[in-house]
Amino acid sequence: MAAIVAEHGVTLVVTPWRRAALAVDSIFGGESLDLVALADVPVLGVVSVGSAEPRRVILALDARDLADEAQRDLAVACASVAAAAMRGRAVVVAPNDAAASRIAAQVADDADVVFDTRPRADAVAAIARADDLVLLPARRGLSPLPRDASAVAALPVACSVAVPARPRAGASLVTGTTTLVGSRRAA
Repeated sequence: MAAIVAEHGVTLVVTPWRRAALAVDSIFGGESLDLVALADVPVLGVVSVGSAEPRRVILALDARDLADEAQRDLAVACASVAAAAMRGRAVVVAPNDAAASRIAAQVADDADVVFDTRPRADAVAAIARADDLVLLPARRGLSPLPRDASAVAALPVACSVAVPARPRAGASLVTGTTTLVGSRRAA
């Protein structure tokens, strides 16, 4: 994959995540999470559970996303591109009305704003439809997948969920693990 990215000048890799494997990948790793860990370009992991083609993008933010500009800005850029492809149909959900309005202006000129202080999964559940693509910013730390990505992917409306991650966002999962190579005991 790295060779293909370099050879073709790829700037974003889109990879599917199976709904059933999303939680397992976030805990134990997996092929898609390895790609997120090792890719030199941003990766957009998509859980597509709905049968409908996405017609609206929802950028769902929580207080932690508002504080982490790097992860949020990548999600905003992905939402902006997706909204343009969907002819501007975009919604920004956030717990802070001023921040939501400012970010909505970056996503699309006519993006709707939903101010909701409930947990992000609950806020999305209140407005999501089967033809929605819900974007959740990645998380810094052990796993770039936010914990509530699985909850949003499991909503009864069967919307699609995507998590954009910065290059090498989960590298600690692969390179930061302790491996016992050998040991020697002196008497």
